[in-house]
Amino acid sequence: MIEVGSVEGGPELDGTWVSVCASALVDRLPLGDYPNSGLSLVYLVPGSVTSPGFEGVRLGRLQKGPPAWLQATIGVPASVVESDRLPDVLLGMAEDALGAAAKRFGRSGIPFDPGHFEHFARLRQALAEEPVQRPPSPRPPTELQRLLAQVNTESAEFRSRGAAKPTGSPAKRTVRAPLRQNVTLHLILSSEEGEQEELGRLFAFEDDLERTISGIIGAELEGNEIGSGEFTLFIRCQSANRTWASIEPVVRGFGPPPGSCAEFGSPRRSHQIVLD
Repeated sequence: MIEVGSVEGGPELDGTWVSVCASALVDRLPLGDYPNSGLSLVYLVPGSVTSPGFEGVRLGRLQKGPPAWLQATIGVPASVVESDRLPDVLLGMAEDALGAAAKRFGRSGIPFDPGHFEHFARLRQALAEEPVQRPPSPRPPTELQRLLAQVNTESAEFRSRGAAKPTGSPAKRTVRAPLRQNVTLHLILSSEEGEQEELGRLFAFEDDLERTISGIIGAELEGNEIGSGEFTLFIRCQSANRTWASIEPVVRGFGPPPGSCAEFGSPRRSHQIVLD
């Protein structure tokens, strides 16, 4: 079975071209149920509130079934969200994710149902026969955008009047800091996409690493990428230094291959440590 969804990074995207295209792929994808393998594709669209922080495909951890299940997140480039060829771009990225998922299932010895590829072949044919229609521009605001505008207006009026000071002790509120820093492990493979035995060892290491990260407040293992001679693990966190200090013993104990490195910090400033 294939599931397709999208996460829009801001309310301004509601009803826009990229929203219409993503919805068209979801609505037109034929349904099918396969016993061996399932795949979830999630488009992450950059917007005013949040951005995926990457472009292309990232695979999550493979959950063994039956059926086995894998999630692929697809970072949509900001440069194409208004492009006329956006439907074809989104479909091509989904096909890339499908091909990467098939390889991942194959490395784990799990049959990947060929019906998944047939699904996307039929979807491409459907889009060719009935192209996605671009919404008119300028377009009227959506109900969500009208509601947000009303909330913003009322909030501005409230602030201008001045809020009454509360009496007594204010209630304590826990605010979770956003995960704005990264730790990325670049583990060198013996070939372009690795050999079966070394990949099995790397997946076992990923499981150990995830158990360690689950005990770190404000950190999560996003997933991995395999290709270009590297097995790359992506970790999002509140503090890259604190997270690295917690996972370094596990990483060193694994025995990273020569040439491997850890990169950590923020998107604006980061540094590397050679692991071998």
